[in-house]
Amino acid sequence: MKFFECDTSKWEDQVRLFRGAVSFSPSGKISYVVANCGIHRNDEVFSYSGDGQEPEKPDLTTIDVNLTGTLYTAKLASHYFIKQNGQAPSSTQEDTCLVLIGSGAAFLDCPRAPQYCATKWAMRGIMHSLRRTASFYGSRVNVISPW
Repeated sequence: MKFFECDTSKWEDQVRLFRGAVSFSPSGKISYVVANCGIHRNDEVFSYSGDGQEPEKPDLTTIDVNLTGTLYTAKLASHYFIKQNGQAPSSTQEDTCLVLIGSGAAFLDCPRAPQYCATKWAMRGIMHSLRRTASFYGSRVNVISPW
């Protein structure tokens, strides 16, 4: 088993990760990608700075990791899947799949966690957006939402 250090919010880290996965794959291909980008932090979006204080810029690291990181993963997975399977449907396409990790927070109220809920709801949106076109390239896109 091989491991690569990767900050999912950094494009360059993810490019290195995908290149490494291909280089270590016995077939030289990537068949399945799990976008498990997810952190849950103290959410400052609704924090009150105090009487007589100006509002402070919230830390949006949760958005950077959970959403931006997942979009980078989806982009790279799609690139490698299409590169492997071609740009036209054929009987020689091999099954490839992108699995997005959502959360019950995309369906249920979670007080004081707007960034986390928004990013996990976004997994559903990404899946709905990609799944119909991904099938053209022999790929599937799914979301798992544990609770």
